[in-house]
Order: sequence, then structure tokens, then C-alpha cells
Amino acid sequence: MTNLAIMICAFIGGVTRLAISQWLPTPWATLSINLLGAFLLPVWNDFYGPKIWRQRRWAILGIGTGFFGAFTTFSSFCLDVIKLLNQQQFNTAIIYLISSIFGGLILAWLGITLSQRLADRELVK
Repeated sequence: MTNLAIMICAFIGGVTRLAISQWLPTPWATLSINLLGAFLLPVWNDFYGPKIWRQRRWAILGIGTGFFGAFTTFSSFCLDVIKLLNQQQFNTAIIYLISSIFGGLILAWLGITLSQRLADRELVK
């Protein structure tokens, strides 16, 4: 059941990424997708997934690993950096690189912090 959930959710995540990448120009689509995923994955894994699906680990993994794994993309990030460097857009490449790495870390931290606060609020109720 877990493998099927991951497969279905990965399909949906990949299609969602494709739709957004057709709407926004490269490399900013990849940056937006990866930053959104960096924030939402810990919120899903640490709070909403366990809250909604409690005993259904397959659903939590399906969305966390499948959807967010296919939605975010390290390979496109690397390709975008190389393309910018090849086009001699060094300033854009540096901004993109720094925004991706530090933005992703900061947003993942914010996602974890939000999840912890939401969980604490649930305990108080």
C-alpha cells in the first residue's frame, strides 16, 4: 500500500511541478517550488500528516516522500545553476544559489518551528 501511495502522490507532485514551471520562468519556477517544498514538507511530516492520518503511515509517506519528493527537484536546481553560469549570468547564478540554499534552510526551519507550535497548541486544548 505504501509503494502505491508514493507512486500516485509522486505523479501528482511531478505534474504540479510541471504546471508551475510552465507558469513561471526558469530558474525562478524551480526556486519557488523548492522553497515552497522546503517549508511545507516539515509542516506535513511533523504536524498535519500525523494529525490527519494518525495510523495510516502509508498516506503520510505517500504525500511526504511521493508528492514532495517529486514536487521539489534538486536536479533542476543544479541544471539551472549550470545554465546560468554557461550564459555568463554570474550575478543571477550567485543570487539563485544563495537564495536556494539559505532560503531552503530558513524555510525548512520555519516549517519545523510552525509544526512544533501547532503541536504545542494542540496539547493545550
